Amino acid sequence: WRFMSLMCFDIDNFKKYNDKYGHAAGDEVLRETVLLVKTAIRKGDHVFRVGGDEFVVVFSDPAARADQSQPLVHEKIARRIQSSMAKLSLPNIGPESPERISISSGLVTYPWDVLNLPGEGTSIEKLLSLGDQRALESKRSGKNKITLGPESAG
Repeated sequence: WRFMSLMCFDIDNFKKYNDKYGHAAGDEVLRETVLLVKTAIRKGDHVFRVGGDEFVVVFSDPAARADQSQPLVHEKIARRIQSSMAKLSLPNIGPESPERISISSGLVTYPWDVLNLPGEGTSIEKLLSLGDQRALESKRSGKNKITLGPESAG
């Protein structure tokens, strides 16, 4: 048994940025996002683009299930990714610009977040769905947030 966490996120206001600066600049944002995430995660973790401006980071730990600290490590890495995105130097956005790129995220951990989830589907399908729901909650509550549970956007 191992812990596994997923960080589902999308880039806030990506469509607006893409429309304002063009698709080439938008593509650069996507590339820079992946590069930034890859520098923040550990060996064995993975980042996937799942559509448009939507991404999933898979935190997969080699530690035994009894090690209770792993979900806290995942949260710390997720917050580092979020903070680094806000500081990212991007095409058409200078350091003095009021425009910033941010992300809205949902963080879910197996097994806790799927143990009591009703409905059909595998644990991974439930985990992805819940992560996406939490990312949407982050977006609805003001963007540039990480939601860990129903009342934890921050």
